[in-house]
Order: sequence, then structure tokens, then C-alpha cells
Amino acid sequence: MYRPPTPEELMAYADNQLDALRHEEVMRYLATHPEDAARVADIREQNRRLRLIFSPVLEPLPTHLMPAVVRHRIVARRKRRMTYLASLVLTLGLGSGLGWQARESMLRRAHVPMADAVEAYRLFASAEGRPPVDVTGQDGAIQHWLERTFVQAPALPNLERFGLIPVGGRLMATDTGAAAMVLYRDTKGRQVIFYVRHPNSQRDVGHGSRRESDVTADYWSGQGYNFALVSPSEASFDTLREAISQRPPL
Repeated sequence: MYRPPTPEELMAYADNQLDALRHEEVMRYLATHPEDAARVADIREQNRRLRLIFSPVLEPLPTHLMPAVVRHRIVARRKRRMTYLASLVLTLGLGSGLGWQARESMLRRAHVPMADAVEAYRLFASAEGRPPVDVTGQDGAIQHWLERTFVQAPALPNLERFGLIPVGGRLMATDTGAAAMVLYRDTKGRQVIFYVRHPNSQRDVGHGSRRESDVTADYWSGQGYNFALVSPSEASFDTLREAISQRPPL
């Protein structure tokens, strides 16, 4: 029996990752659903621009870091989180008037600010060896790269007083659009990332901080963008995080 494609299948179709039979079914579906067809076209255009601007990259990109793979991983993680929250809310709601309050609280937590920035940190900054980048941090190349990527691009934060200098940048494709990740490193080899993207369809992220295991993300909004600075949660970065919380660099 024919079934309409899921959002994940639309992305897989755009990335040419469906099997032949399902690809044909989705193609017929898109012929009569222009809004979804436009969404697929946007994803393909984004991929085309990535290839046009940043190919060839300085180093080959591993399969697990390809834009399509990262995008599907983020969507799958979000789907698992929502499924878990829905089941938990149902359990709390059985035989109790607290179910609705629990539902609202859980749904608020489901939309974790700048979760994609933390994902980028785990993929690149915490990886062993030298992470693959699209541009190195020599002679202002990263700032120029940002200006080629974004309209009215933000200036790179100057983190030299914290012993951190930019060493590379990579363009990433998220499920809400393009994002840029800039890698900073100190003399001890410790790394943080500066992450920038347009707000998604919901809202700006505001200004805040959250800790996820051994990583802390400080985030803020401004100049039409959402930003995050993601660093190890160790105490040696407390001064940096305190400075960001008092006055974001942008």
C-alpha cells in the first residue's frame, strides 16, 4: 500500500539515498505536492552550493561527516527524543491530573537550544587527530570564508586573551539550513568551537548556557543569527564562559 513520504524520506530522496522503488514512489508524490517538491529542491540547491564553493576541500571528508549523514543523524536523534518524551508524558498522565503539566515541561525540554552546535563539537573538536576543514586560519582566511558564506557575516570572536586562536572552519548542512563551525585551539591542543547559523522557524535562541555531559554550550542571538561557543566543561574554561555570559562577543 502506498504511503506518503516522511520528512526523513524527503531528505533521503534529495540526497539520492532511497532504494529504486521508494525513489520512484516519492518522485510521483512530489509531482502532485509542490510544497514538498520545493523543500526537496531547496535541499538539493544547498548541496550544490556547498560543492561549488568548497570543493575540493583541503582534506577528504570522512563518510560519517558528510552533510547528508550528519543531517540524518540529527533528525534521527530528535525523533528518538520526541518518542521518549511522548511515552514518558503518557505514563505520567495515566490516572493523574499532572499529565498536561508534564507534557508542556517535556516538550519545552525537547527543543534544546543549539543542539546542532554540540553535535558539531563532538564530531570535530573532540575527534582524534586533525579534523578535516574547508579553510585554515591563516591571514584572515576564515573571516573571508564567513563573508562568502553569509550575508552580513559576523566578525570572528577574538579569543586570544583566553589563549585561543582560530585554526580552521567548516561549512555544515543541518536540517534547518547551512551553518558554519570555526575551530579554536590553545597551545595545549585544547579546542572550542564558534558556531553560527540562521534562526530556525521557531525563534531566536536568546542568551543562555547549558551543560551536556563533558561539554558546555553558551549561546546567544544577534545580527539575524544564532551563535554558540562550545567548550569542554573543565574548570580551566570557566573564565571564558563567564566572559561570554556577561557580554557575548557579537
